[in-house]
Amino acid sequence: MEFDLVFENPLIYDGTGRLPFRNDVGVKDGRIAAIGNLAKAAAKKRVDAGRLALCPGFVDVHTHAEMALHQPRYEKIVEPLVRQGITTFVGGNCGAGLAPISDRHADFQYEFYDVFLGCDQREFITWRSFGEMLETHEKRGMVQNTAFLAPHGVMRAHAMGDSPEPARPGDVALMKDLLRRTLEEGAIGMSTGLMYYPGLCSESGELLELAHVLHEYDALFTSHLRSYNSDTLERAIAEVTDIGRIAEVPVQISHLFWVPNFKEPLKTATRLALKAASALYRRVPFPVPADSGTKPHLARIARLIDGGQPIGVDAMPTSAGFTHLFAFFPPWSLRGGMKDVLKRVADPATRAKIRKSIEEGEPVWPHRGPDSWSMNLFKVMGWDCATVMSVASKKNERLAGRSFSDLGREQGKHPFDAACDLALEENGRVL
Repeated sequence: MEFDLVFENPLIYDGTGRLPFRNDVGVKDGRIAAIGNLAKAAAKKRVDAGRLALCPGFVDVHTHAEMALHQPRYEKIVEPLVRQGITTFVGGNCGAGLAPISDRHADFQYEFYDVFLGCDQREFITWRSFGEMLETHEKRGMVQNTAFLAPHGVMRAHAMGDSPEPARPGDVALMKDLLRRTLEEGAIGMSTGLMYYPGLCSESGELLELAHVLHEYDALFTSHLRSYNSDTLERAIAEVTDIGRIAEVPVQISHLFWVPNFKEPLKTATRLALKAASALYRRVPFPVPADSGTKPHLARIARLIDGGQPIGVDAMPTSAGFTHLFAFFPPWSLRGGMKDVLKRVADPATRAKIRKSIEEGEPVWPHRGPDSWSMNLFKVMGWDCATVMSVASKKNERLAGRSFSDLGREQGKHPFDAACDLALEENGRVL
């Protein structure tokens, strides 16, 4: 046999958990054809891998990289994933995705895509159904293997627009019908974003009804939890594990982490202490029990798994996440589309009302009240918790990496006003 490619003497991690070992690896027709001494074998190409490790491709189970697949030169956007060894990823997480496109409330979807991706996406999205999206990607060709989840937020918007009301039986029926079609067209499960609008408006009963459909198709239920705050994280985990147990579907808990939510007057003192400890750590690193907040939750999950319930957990490999700026705003201020949101932000009286919601609201379970949303991180973590990741305009590119607190001090205004003014300049396109 002539191999297409031979890796010579790499340190092989085969993915089984066994200790790594050295040997040659021969590849033929895109598949591993032999592992052994291939020094004398014929090969079209050889790679000296004596100082390298070789392992199966990594699977990234939680990414939003599918948001790039329809864009021109998407290959350059996903290239960093390939360079990290990621050969498969799962897209459509957190209840958000690029399909199906609703025939009832498509404008609501496209506004989200506009904010999240920095420009109008209508010219790039050429499909309507979930299956048409998959066919489009397949015809174009894929850099990585990709699996897609059906996005609950999109299905809820299809049935109810941006209504914050509990789903009625007719609304749930519409969601279930769309979920069935999406699963039949190739989705591997359903994702939920229960901290994000409109997913945060959903009730557990609505999610359970949809989970029963997942059971019919042997599909899984994934969830960006309703809360990661220390005082309600246990309830948020229990909500999705209970749904999985009752509906008999596998559950994937998305990026488990823990945000301390201390009550006043401890909140200010604790925040200052953490900032001081962080500054000290940068100069003199010391052991930090970083997992202390999640240990009891992981122990409870482990007991459920030991009892036979299929549960997975993923964690972010960074100390920060990212989202759009308006995810930090009270849900009542997000109704009616981006034009209405920007009108509220531009109006001094309404802006003051939004700020009051942030400063005086309490993230009380189940976080569906007008002022009790759990994504109120400005309240939980302070105004300096967020930095500008990206904007749409060249004019404000220089602000990337700057905190809203810094911008407020520089501009002589409150951090919230700095954030709102930037959002107005960017037509809401601020991550």
